[in-house]
Amino acid sequence: MSYLDDAELSNVVRFPSELRVLPSMALIGALEPDLREVILLAGSLGLELPPPDLCDRVDEETARYVAAQVLPLTASERRRALDGLLRPVVLAAVDACRSAALAARRSAGAAVDVRQAQAEGGQWMAPLEGIAAALLHEAGCAVIEAHCRCCEARGVGRAVGLAHRCEAWVSRDPAGLLAWGTEEGAAAREA
Repeated sequence: MSYLDDAELSNVVRFPSELRVLPSMALIGALEPDLREVILLAGSLGLELPPPDLCDRVDEETARYVAAQVLPLTASERRRALDGLLRPVVLAAVDACRSAALAARRSAGAAVDVRQAQAEGGQWMAPLEGIAAALLHEAGCAVIEAHCRCCEARGVGRAVGLAHRCEAWVSRDPAGLLAWGTEEGAAAREA
């Protein structure tokens, strides 16, 4: 048995934790769009997906940069430099996730307006449907952008985390790991 009826529940407003919590990799994990939804949304709207290896490529690029530019620094300088690499990428990912969530809410609101106008027999269907379609496309682009920023943040986060723990970077891609140890991989690293 519930002590609150529907009228009392209408006064409850959720204050999103993503607006209260400092941006971090953990927050990105909570806000990141689900990959399956990103793929379905991109397919239904005809939008291009980012490359599937985006996270791994950013991870490798960051590891190369860290090895060349950051590891030679003193311990305190290294810590500041690593944090300086990660912070802007995390902020960009969290901002992109917030923007995607806002765009999705606007799109959902427009879809509700269209359904309500259909039910009432409204005469402004064409403009409402056009607005809803435009907002859906905008939301789809924002979700894909958020997915890209989260992939980049995970890539930078992995390389920076390994450097913070003084662990050697190793490719997560078996083909990349094989190429890294071969002569062609050595030539590519020097180039």
